[in-house]
Amino acid sequence: MIDQSYAQVVKELKLEVVDFPKNINVGPYKEQVPLLVSCEVDVKPEFKLAPYKQITIKKKPVNVDEKDIEKELDQLRENAAEYKKVDRPCQETDIIRLDMQAQRDGKIFKPWTHTHVGIKLGLATYGQDFDQKIIGLKPSDTLSFSIGYPEDFRHEQVAGHTIDFDIKVIEIREKTLPKIDDELVSTLTNYQTVDELKNETRKKLEQKLKNKEKGELTGLIFQELFDNHSFEVPESMIEREVKQSFKNFENQLEESYFTLQQYLKSTGKTVEDIELDLKETATIKIKTELILEKIIKEESIDVSDEDIEEEIKTYPEYDTPEKVKKALQEIDKESFSHALKQKKVANFLIAHANIIPT
Repeated sequence: MIDQSYAQVVKELKLEVVDFPKNINVGPYKEQVPLLVSCEVDVKPEFKLAPYKQITIKKKPVNVDEKDIEKELDQLRENAAEYKKVDRPCQETDIIRLDMQAQRDGKIFKPWTHTHVGIKLGLATYGQDFDQKIIGLKPSDTLSFSIGYPEDFRHEQVAGHTIDFDIKVIEIREKTLPKIDDELVSTLTNYQTVDELKNETRKKLEQKLKNKEKGELTGLIFQELFDNHSFEVPESMIEREVKQSFKNFENQLEESYFTLQQYLKSTGKTVEDIELDLKETATIKIKTELILEKIIKEESIDVSDEDIEEEIKTYPEYDTPEKVKKALQEIDKESFSHALKQKKVANFLIAHANIIPT
């Protein structure tokens, strides 16, 4: 009964409640007398929109440079690199094959003990000190050495330990890069000539720059909106966002094979420090979203089923009608529509901004 009455009152008062009710007080029960219940609720803050059209943004234009195109072509050469066997001391960027025994605390350390294992120097697979020990060795050379790994080393099993190595060089292979010509291009890409590849590369880089520039403009406009509005965000909204952000942060650390304790030790931060940083970010995010929500309502920005379908078609992975249809059935429509509204309002604000090239 109380729950129903609460919902009715919230509806009648048109409250946009953002958290569970607090400080609930239930009055004494008396027959034939209405029961008095009081509580406190956090609601979305009320505020007046500041001007959001013709926001002045100074932006340096960015163009595709020939060096950018050459860099992309160099990556194609890297992908086609060959590693030829050589009889000389090994150098950085060589691939070497080793017999390697590793010991930790006097016992064989199996994860790093291998026969005929391939290592690319320069990647610091076993740390930079390991690579430096290897550089200069020749095929058939043997070497024994020890390396002390710091507490924040990325592999938890060796962090803070000294590892004793016994290695023997089996072979050395030198990287050879091919020349960029029409034959290489037609073999490795969907294009037939170097000029055709360059033209397409330019188009892709220009689109990439446009997307990057759009993202930067969006960020600058959102920052202006944030700075031009002054209202308090309910603490409950911030706390909820901080909790979710902290959980996401921990997941990111795990994906990088890094524990929270390792991160805290390596940065000298505390959990409270992280939460304080996240609180500032959460406040900006929530406040900006509330402003955008109001602009969306003011400008009657909406998302139709056709909008959703067209947006899905822009994703490379949905390149057939069957894949698009499947995506439409599987997506969380509410979340997708929300994200698309955010994109639409960003496009609206950019279109109505006063962008001054610097």
